Amino acid sequence: WASPEGGLWMSVVLKPGKPDPRLVFVGALAVVDVLGELGVEAWVKWPNDVWVGRRKIAGILTEAKGEEFVVMGIGLNVNNPLPGELKGKATSIKVLTGRETPLEDVIKSLLRHLDLWYAVFLRDPGKVVREVRERMPILGKAVEVVTGEERFSGEAADLLPDGSLLLKTKEGVRRVLQGDVSLRLGSTNELKN
Repeated sequence: WASPEGGLWMSVVLKPGKPDPRLVFVGALAVVDVLGELGVEAWVKWPNDVWVGRRKIAGILTEAKGEEFVVMGIGLNVNNPLPGELKGKATSIKVLTGRETPLEDVIKSLLRHLDLWYAVFLRDPGKVVREVRERMPILGKAVEVVTGEERFSGEAADLLPDGSLLLKTKEGVRRVLQGDVSLRLGSTNELKN
């Protein structure tokens, strides 16, 4: 992954007691809230990205280290230049606001929001999932899902309490645990640039 100067690239060690794939949502909600404070309306692209309109601005990954520790990595485009191959596919806070934002301000805000959402998660993981559901405009829309070698289409019907995506396909209802989800042509015009 490219991580040019001017972006925010960080890892946080969490100790939830046991690994939980829904922890990735803590990072996504924190990033969406930080962007909201800067006047940028963002949404959660299941399972682990944050987008503004049809462009990616952040990605979040979690990796369990044994049963006790989880490392959350967050990459957020702040003031960094976007490589040519990402133009039109990615964006940054600088592109969206037209000005540089001090990285220190962004990291302080991000750590504050991470702390808030992590505390909510420890008390009630379902509340975090419900909040992500509210910030996922792909629900009810036609999507394409890629999981490894498999590719299939359907309607993104719901985000289940365990964090999996419920998809309505021609063959029936399907629960998706992981994969890359993209809006089908025709659905993208409903999201802001």
